[in-house]
Amino acid sequence: ISHDLARMEASRLWGVNRPYFDMVDGKAVLRNVPVPEAPRADRPMPWPQRILGYSYFIDFMIRRVNRAAPWYGETVIANPRGTGDKIACLLMARLRALQESTGARVLVVAQYDTDTWTSQRGADERRQALRPIVECARTNGLQALDSFDAIAAWSGPGGPASLYKVYHMNDAGNRFFATLIAKALADSRVAR
Repeated sequence: ISHDLARMEASRLWGVNRPYFDMVDGKAVLRNVPVPEAPRADRPMPWPQRILGYSYFIDFMIRRVNRAAPWYGETVIANPRGTGDKIACLLMARLRALQESTGARVLVVAQYDTDTWTSQRGADERRQALRPIVECARTNGLQALDSFDAIAAWSGPGGPASLYKVYHMNDAGNRFFATLIAKALADSRVAR
């Protein structure tokens, strides 16, 4: 999904340190391994988080209004904004090497979040963000599946947005994607 490209730029996401890649001399270099422990807070959590942090309802609402980042913790950006797509493309060569060394088939899948189907601007932005990643995968000899057209053509009740539950796929969406992926893998096997 397009949000993963921005996440690739972070060394800490929602208050949790994570491994990430830097771009050094045109190569992807792994950083934060081993992953450092999260810094301890100098001060206690604000009272709303201390009191309401155990509530499933509050958790649902925070995510629903897209305020998860400030609620759950800070994000530290380690790479310049807008470089996630370049890092992703560099990692395609690593995926190709993994495919060759293991014999496993790699399928790079471009998925789209629910916002894609609720506004034309969202659809245009997300498609524009993922198109170069799909092309980079193919350029690196990997099979790639861009799911945009298949989802856009879905004719079930409620349209494409009905395949989602908040941000993630619901049962119908997961079935739909499993079918798409299985078909892509079967088609590639026949083409070989």
